[in-house]
Amino acid sequence: MAVLLQNTLEQVRATLSEHGMDFLLLSPLPDTYAKIRFIGRFDGHEVVWNTRLYTLERYAQEPGAAREEIELGQHGLMRIAPGTEHMFQLEVALNVSLIDEPTIKKTIMMMRNYRKLSLGLRTWSDAVSFELIGNDRVD
Repeated sequence: MAVLLQNTLEQVRATLSEHGMDFLLLSPLPDTYAKIRFIGRFDGHEVVWNTRLYTLERYAQEPGAAREEIELGQHGLMRIAPGTEHMFQLEVALNVSLIDEPTIKKTIMMMRNYRKLSLGLRTWSDAVSFELIGNDRVD
């Protein structure tokens, strides 16, 4: 099974390389929701992030979205769920009006720059705005 999962990581890497892309877009843009896959790191290992990216307004309308989560994450939230050895489930809801390519790229950069990612929910309820995440550097 581990070989098959590693192959998934390698398949995503090959597809990204073949098309000169940084992420796979699996839904149309612009919208209030996007499904993407990209490669990043988790717990010291390279993984595929199977990602659902929402505006906060759209996330609030999703079945199972807890009101407390929305209130805590006034500026955004991120949930990492267990996946497989090489693929993790990621939900991100941002206080933006539309999900577009620049928003996706900023989200990927944010995920790649986090050093202490952990399973579960993280919210942004203080004055930090997603717009403040710059394009200075990607490690």
